[in-house]
Amino acid sequence: MPTASVIFHPSDRGRIPFSLLWGGFAIFWEAGVLSFWNTSKPSPHTISDFMALWGIPFALIGQYMIWGRFVLDAWLKRRTFYVVTNRHVLLLQEGWKRITNFVYLDFISEVSREGDTVGTLWLGPKYSMFASRGFRSRGFSLLSVGDGVPVLADIGNVDSVRRLILELREKSRSPAGIS
Repeated sequence: MPTASVIFHPSDRGRIPFSLLWGGFAIFWEAGVLSFWNTSKPSPHTISDFMALWGIPFALIGQYMIWGRFVLDAWLKRRTFYVVTNRHVLLLQEGWKRITNFVYLDFISEVSREGDTVGTLWLGPKYSMFASRGFRSRGFSLLSVGDGVPVLADIGNVDSVRRLILELREKSRSPAGIS
């Protein structure tokens, strides 16, 4: 299972400033449209009502990017499970709906690691948060079990899990490992 604590990843170096700019501008927009800084009595205009409504989704998205993603990740961490067998790496998530994903050890081209003691393992090519496969991307969460390259996010003792996967992969590829 992923660790319950909040873990910052290298990709957060770009996500955090972007989310603060997005969220800050959206709040600034809403405050300006609602005449927050205007001390005189605002005159009712339908255009300002429309603009206030127009900014609400952007403000909500900004709030999700600033802090909501951490709340969602904490909720998903309690519902995500990883299993390493002699043939597969299985990922199970019981969030809004049950999602399962697996990869055969033979088909893992590379195992990339992030972090020291607690870290993340990418079971294939490591993509950025904006890289997509078709029209699907990982988005703001590494805990997306069903999307793209399988990722074991925020696991404790990441080096021993990485060694275990690499050893089992080598055994499955050797002629003696075939049963």
